[in-house]
Amino acid sequence: MAAAVGLDPVETGLIISAALLVAGLMTLVQTLGVWRFGMRMPLVIGASFIPITAMTAIGESSGLPAVFGASIVAGLFGILIAPVMASLIRFFPRWSPAA
Repeated sequence: MAAAVGLDPVETGLIISAALLVAGLMTLVQTLGVWRFGMRMPLVIGASFIPITAMTAIGESSGLPAVFGASIVAGLFGILIAPVMASLIRFFPRWSPAA
């Protein structure tokens, strides 16, 4: 994605470092819990490669600020839709293997 928006190696390193920093902070939020956020269970959050295609397309057409803006909007949408998804969990019983 960095090459698609024309970042040099130093800027690419900064983007990678920022992604790792945010992943580490979110690991702490999920593990320790902050207000109503976090599972309070030991887990590790990592950066994903799945949205790279969409981010590259947005970056090529609109630039890096649009990629960051789209990421923020997607994150806010995820926060807003989480309570709705949590209320639907009762319709999906837990699977347990036969003993």
